[in-house]
Amino acid sequence: MIDENQQFDFWLGEWDVFSEEKLIASSRIEKIVNGHIILENYEQEGYSGKSINYYDSYLKKWRQNWVDSVGTVGDFTGECKDDIMRFEGESHLKDGRK
Repeated sequence: MIDENQQFDFWLGEWDVFSEEKLIASSRIEKIVNGHIILENYEQEGYSGKSINYYDSYLKKWRQNWVDSVGTVGDFTGECKDDIMRFEGESHLKDGRK
């Protein structure tokens, strides 16, 4: 079994983001804090966001907190099961809508 702190390593690297075959954004995923946090840096024209991802050893779950340049925040919890990473949670817009 893979160490929990390595379960999300498949996401690490530089990514191009496409919508209907058109390049719309880039995303850099990197490990920080001695490999205990995965930082997502998402950038597209007029918009950006970041997520902090970490394994919560007490809950035995992954956590993801997202914040973007327009005030949206998200809080997700997930796990790697059968080699698939699954998250559940909510995003809230600046005006409070979910």
